Amino acid sequence: MIDSGVARKSTKGRVPGLLKGPKIKRGTELHPSLPWDIDTKGHGTHAAGLILDVCPYAHVYVYRVCEGNEPIEKQHVADAITDAVKKKVDIISMSLGWQLNDNDALDAAIQRAREQKVLLFAASSNEGIWAKTGMAYPARAMEVIAVDSANAEGRPSNFNPFGIGGRSRFTVPGERIRSTWPVDLPTEERDPGFKRLTGTSCATPIAAGIAGLLLEFSRQRPMCFDPRIERWLKRVEDMRLVLEKLLSRPSGKDSLGNMHLNLNPTKLFCRDSEFPEGGDWAESRSPRLQAAYSIAKILNQEHGGGIGSEMSKEVDKEVVRRHQ
Repeated sequence: MIDSGVARKSTKGRVPGLLKGPKIKRGTELHPSLPWDIDTKGHGTHAAGLILDVCPYAHVYVYRVCEGNEPIEKQHVADAITDAVKKKVDIISMSLGWQLNDNDALDAAIQRAREQKVLLFAASSNEGIWAKTGMAYPARAMEVIAVDSANAEGRPSNFNPFGIGGRSRFTVPGERIRSTWPVDLPTEERDPGFKRLTGTSCATPIAAGIAGLLLEFSRQRPMCFDPRIERWLKRVEDMRLVLEKLLSRPSGKDSLGNMHLNLNPTKLFCRDSEFPEGGDWAESRSPRLQAAYSIAKILNQEHGGGIGSEMSKEVDKEVVRRHQ
């Protein structure tokens, strides 16, 4: 996560529970004035809590790139991406952006991340129709999955910017989103350590967390029996494809004719009265197995090569073993 840091310290001696444990990890300190475990804005603390709310088993590496209201230096973001790629993270969430794409180091870092199959998510901006360049950079880069905001009913927020023709737009809730907050900073919430914020910067960590759920699922049985599934999901084009086909619902078109797709993980990851925990990986009717087959089918249609065949073989073997 590249943001304003995470408040792991407090003059009041209290820190939100989600931020205390080993899931929050130190990224490289980009400048002596930017210690990772202090957050004077609250923005990064809020984002980290959202990632862990959506994907509780994620490890969140924190890179602090700003102090107070000072502008974010693009070189800091480039250095953070480079270090995160070296650490072999799976996903980078960036609730930030600029009008101009004018930094070669940042361009190169983004390209390297794509080559190393690190997924990048970035906020599209909150300037609505007044955004001079439409979607912010790096969200508008082809190597990055842009994230727009939606209201509680899934409708696109009116502060989303113009998009880019020919590309579907993903939305997740981004209006009055409650998450962790530095205890030392003011909040309207009754509980210290929590606050509601609005913006595509709130939606971005939620979308990154949903992608994290997909990758985590690919490492579990039965999908882990075919490692190709995870490798494809770590390509930005295939993550976009699976999010579009299996985890989203249409919610209207923008002015360029692009479809807004509202992400909802429960469309794929579900349970019912027969399988209250999602079911077993080798039970033919279980939502868990059906979700695994759905992902494999989408990837196989796109790439061929019998993706998912090894998974199916192992499922069949397990079914036979259980009935012996």
